[in-house]
Amino acid sequence: DQPYYIAGSEVQLTAVPDQSKGAIFEGWSGASNSKESIISLRIEKDTEITAHFKSNGGYTAYYCAPKEKGGNDSNDGSLEAPFFNLSKAISLMEAGDTVYLRGGIYRYNATINLSQKGNAAEYYHIFNYPGETPELNFYDIIPNYSNTSSRGNGRGFKVTGDYYHLKGFVICQAPDNGIKVEGSYNIFELLTLHHNGDSGIQIGLSSNAPDAADKVCHNLVKNCDSYRNYDWGTSYENADGFACKLSPGANNRFVGCRAWENSDDGWDFYMTHFPIYIDSCWTMGNGNEELIKNDPDWEWGQKNGIGTVNWQGDGNGFKLGGDGWAAKHQINNCIAFDGYATGAGFSENNNADSIYLFNCLSFNNIKNYRLTKYPCDVRNCISFDPKGSGSKALFQAYEGTIEMNNSWNSINGEAPMVPYKDSNNKEFDQESIYDDFISLSKEDFMAPREADGSLPNNGFGRLKADSRFIDKGCNQVKGVSKVSLKPFVIDFVPGVDYFGPAKDLGAYETDGEVTALPSVGTNTLVFNNYTNPVRHFTQFVIHSQATAVAHLEIVDLSGKSLYRSSLDLMKGECRQISFDASALPAGVYQAVLTQAQQKEVLKIVLEK
Repeated sequence: DQPYYIAGSEVQLTAVPDQSKGAIFEGWSGASNSKESIISLRIEKDTEITAHFKSNGGYTAYYCAPKEKGGNDSNDGSLEAPFFNLSKAISLMEAGDTVYLRGGIYRYNATINLSQKGNAAEYYHIFNYPGETPELNFYDIIPNYSNTSSRGNGRGFKVTGDYYHLKGFVICQAPDNGIKVEGSYNIFELLTLHHNGDSGIQIGLSSNAPDAADKVCHNLVKNCDSYRNYDWGTSYENADGFACKLSPGANNRFVGCRAWENSDDGWDFYMTHFPIYIDSCWTMGNGNEELIKNDPDWEWGQKNGIGTVNWQGDGNGFKLGGDGWAAKHQINNCIAFDGYATGAGFSENNNADSIYLFNCLSFNNIKNYRLTKYPCDVRNCISFDPKGSGSKALFQAYEGTIEMNNSWNSINGEAPMVPYKDSNNKEFDQESIYDDFISLSKEDFMAPREADGSLPNNGFGRLKADSRFIDKGCNQVKGVSKVSLKPFVIDFVPGVDYFGPAKDLGAYETDGEVTALPSVGTNTLVFNNYTNPVRHFTQFVIHSQATAVAHLEIVDLSGKSLYRSSLDLMKGECRQISFDASALPAGVYQAVLTQAQQKEVLKIVLEK
């Protein structure tokens, strides 16, 4: 039925998408061209207004398959008649569309360019077909490998666009990077990158690019593996598992990733000015010259031979800077071991600003922690059994570095748990520390991922129940705010982040029994700057204590949803959300924040 209103009436209209159909509100037409879902109109005469929605049913799915499985660019790209070239499908995509790659090997001879601009509601999706593993081999990009100068044109993917989501396939044998990222707000998930001629994934521009926090920013690399990337025909000092270097913007993140046996480093943050975040990542065995001598899976090495090598691969686990550039980075719950050459498990590499490290584990590297150029902040970390000699192989830091509750520090007045020398001035038995862990084996490091794509839960890096490191940490650390890009304090939540009187040292908290979750939950949602009641604008501040998606919703007292927002948050992050309430009538509303199994509700009183 058409509603009728008395002339002069003020009418509020709310466009409510049908969530069961995945509908998205696009905007109004007629009496208003607003893009806001809630609008107010003053009715003076007959008025027509239409709300427009776009259904997910309007998005298109394309399919690709190897040639031997029927892939052909003359096909229509349907499941029954798939394309072969991914670039063919990409040329037809619009924001919100998806390309599914069927399992099997694709040999491509050209870089795949991703240059379109999606949005937060409509990503460009490139996914594996469920249950299948596509492998994209880019060796044939360069016809003549004797010309090493052509390698820069040999990337597997070049991503200059925004809002792409790549998931679930293998990228290998590219002459240069597996993926080079020069766009923003992209997601790279469950990708495997190996035997590429430069870093598996590299985010950034160039050393002479202008500094800009909002360029090449907010990219997420999640649950990816990158290994045995070698920069052929060189001194092997550039190919890393993951690189975020050469003028990237702010808030690029790595979560749940592994990097191993790359010719240079696991991670490389050379020449950066803005914070990068690494959470729950593992790396091992980088910088080992012996690997390239007979690697049967390395196509370039098998076909061209390695010749004489002037090896200069560094062998760092996490290289956190370079060339005197200044950037604050946050690294937490990470593990680095078995480094080669001259590298360290965690190295600032001439970064001229503070690194914030907490709850990390480093062992059996040439040096475990080398933070010698600027005061840093290191808490709840473990170091033992370095390959190098002397106390500095355990931990070496610049004067003024804050060291709290680490394995090499005195905690609560007690002697360090892992000193270089014991109280009798004898070298401490470093190998005894292995018994504190369920597993530190390479086999468990490289084990298959869990069904949800997370790191293997097989005991690797986890403390035994009787470990000396349990309950020895501090319950407050420092990280880097993604809003201000400045240091801020992270308070761990008892019963959620730790069990017992204090946080454990190392990358994992030992399991504990919790009879009930804290009433506040893992997120604290409070107003900032504006008091209740609210007149026009308010600001929410979300302090996240978990790496997980949070959902913010504004509802009226009948439960009707008026506003929704999804936020991909990191543990310890403080996110500020401004909300314009001017279109809402006076009354009482609720702001509901959920993350994982936690829920927080605020009462909002709106006055006019």
